[in-house]
Amino acid sequence: MIPEIGDIKKGKEFGYKNNNTFIWQACEGCGKRRWVLLVKGKPRTTRCKNCFMTAEVRERNSMANRRQTPKWDCNTTGLAGEFRVMSELLLRGHNPAKSYLNNGADFVLENNLRIEVKAGHKTQAKRDKTYRFHFRGRRNSTYQRLGDCDFVICWGIEDDCFYIIPASEIKVGAIAISDTSNTAKHKFAQYKDKWEFLNTGV
Repeated sequence: MIPEIGDIKKGKEFGYKNNNTFIWQACEGCGKRRWVLLVKGKPRTTRCKNCFMTAEVRERNSMANRRQTPKWDCNTTGLAGEFRVMSELLLRGHNPAKSYLNNGADFVLENNLRIEVKAGHKTQAKRDKTYRFHFRGRRNSTYQRLGDCDFVICWGIEDDCFYIIPASEIKVGAIAISDTSNTAKHKFAQYKDKWEFLNTGV
């Protein structure tokens, strides 16, 4: 006699060695009917073994993809950039003073040079992976004013590279750097590792 959906029996009634309680249930994935163990009055699973494994693999792959897709917080990245640049300045004999004001430079050196720090991750842009450093104001439609800064230090995180750029040379809302090699030909290549720019005061 074929059981009906919802029928409940003991395991020994249909040939199982144990005498646990089972329910005749259809898999919510493929519709296959089978006996499912009842745990505290509820089916242990709503899917058959094949559907359960398929769903588990799909979820595992999804979790792996989420782990591989980095999500960066702008505030965290910016703070990391400030500390990284500060450590580099200290190692090079400078004594940077950190500013905690919302506006203005991030650091002031002992020779009164004002430093703005930008940090960026390398992200895919068309053909190449590129660092993008944004100079925006509080509203995305306005550019950040760099008139109260003397230099902008851009830190490319993945390559741990630095560009010491005169603030007067930045006239756009963002700059992009894809080639960080010493033979690069782009506009900002000339400013890579130019720490000596900071040795002369204002």
